[in-house]
Amino acid sequence: NDGADFLWFDENLEVEQRWVKDPNERPKYGYDYWYQPYHNVMVSTEWGTPDAFSKGFNPEHLKEKMYGSNIHLWDWTTHKKVKTFE
Repeated sequence: NDGADFLWFDENLEVEQRWVKDPNERPKYGYDYWYQPYHNVMVSTEWGTPDAFSKGFNPEHLKEKMYGSNIHLWDWTTHKKVKTFE
C-alpha cells in the first residue's frame, strides 16, 4: 500500500502532483478532509479498503483492520503531518 493521498489537478484536470510530500507521512487510508488556509491547517480522516466498503459493512472487516480509525492534522503550507489522533 502506497498510502492515501490528495491530488493537485491542473486547469486541464490532469494530476499535477501528490499533496503529501513525504511518502512516509501518507495515511494508510484516506477519506475526507477539511482545510482552513487562513489558519494553516488541514484535517483528514480515514475510511477503509475498497474491498471492505464496496460490499457493505461486515463486522469481520473490523477485526481484519480493513478500516482506518485515525484523524490527521496537517500543516497546510508545508504539507507535513503535525499530529495523528488514534
